[in-house]
Amino acid sequence: MTRRVAVFGASGHVGGTLVERLLARGTYDVRPVIHTAGNAWRLARRGIRLWQADLARREEIREVVAGCDVVVNCTYPPGEQMEPTAKNLTAECLAAGVKRFVHLSSIAVYGEFPSRAAEYETATERAPKRTYGYYKLRQDEIVERAAKSGLPSVVLCPPNITGLNSRYLFEILEALRRGMLPLVGDGSAPCVLVDVVNLAAAIELAFDHGAADGRRVFINDDEPTTWRDVVDSLWPIVGDAPPVGSIGVDEARRFVANQRDGFTLAQAARRIAGLGELKRVVKQTPTLLRWARRCKNWSKYGPRRLRQVFEGVPRIAPASAASPDWSRLVAHQLRGVRHRCDRARQELGYRPELTFAQSTAEFRRWYEAYCGFGADEWPLLWQLHHRLSATRGG
Repeated sequence: MTRRVAVFGASGHVGGTLVERLLARGTYDVRPVIHTAGNAWRLARRGIRLWQADLARREEIREVVAGCDVVVNCTYPPGEQMEPTAKNLTAECLAAGVKRFVHLSSIAVYGEFPSRAAEYETATERAPKRTYGYYKLRQDEIVERAAKSGLPSVVLCPPNITGLNSRYLFEILEALRRGMLPLVGDGSAPCVLVDVVNLAAAIELAFDHGAADGRRVFINDDEPTTWRDVVDSLWPIVGDAPPVGSIGVDEARRFVANQRDGFTLAQAARRIAGLGELKRVVKQTPTLLRWARRCKNWSKYGPRRLRQVFEGVPRIAPASAASPDWSRLVAHQLRGVRHRCDRARQELGYRPELTFAQSTAEFRRWYEAYCGFGADEWPLLWQLHHRLSATRGG
């Protein structure tokens, strides 16, 4: 009997990979669910029906999950919307009698600098309030309560996601090319990753396996990968870049702290005004929307730099003027914890389909073909990309 599977967040990196995997199986009736069509080109080219639903509208969720055996939540709503949307989705799945609910969490729930106990899922969560990890933790708690109320639920907890079209690997590449990614110490700090193919495989396993009690399950590539390994694997496609430097642990901590505490008022305003998440929240809040429009209208009569803050007016800047905040990548090297996949192996039967070496080799091949690395036009493409990044502030 063909099972009906609804994948919310189908236009994203993980959701799109999962949908393609399930379609290739030929044994699932797949409902790819998107919020908007902006990023849905990957699935739209297949000529399949794309279901559209706003997680803030329970009637739209109800229509999608009707008759579904499995529902997967790969969505990434703005922070403060994570909790109410998770409540809506789990409530409708419970009412529809969904047989298995699979939710994606994040290692961010354990905080930026987790304790050593975070090798295992039972560690105490330490995400500060109003951070991404905090909102994901609120979602996890909602799913666990839904599981106790009768919705069989599996919560998968991945680290940073690699594989084809990985934003995280793109970020590391950019930092390496600009000489902005020093290795902490000798680069032996653990770098816990999961290829998107391995994560999609784990999600499929969760359709039939696992305790379904809403407890978190770590999913990663399950290898002792270090930051030096990551840099070495990407170096063949870095191109002309300065050598990778090294800093000590104490220096790295000071660097991260200084980067985060050292914004001027103008820098903070530009960063806040440019946050896509904040813009989405403003658009959905009438009072904030009226305030934003008034500020924008007022800014028309103000200095040119102020107009750029509110209107995003393009400004051509030299490539060297860009100063992205790479402190996040340095901070990741200070985590010092390797999350174990014991529970995933025992409960789900999880075995990574791709090794780290295979994953990065696939990424390099894809990157060379997709971005033109190594082609005669590559120097020009790189300069254009560098300038475009500079005009956007990184």
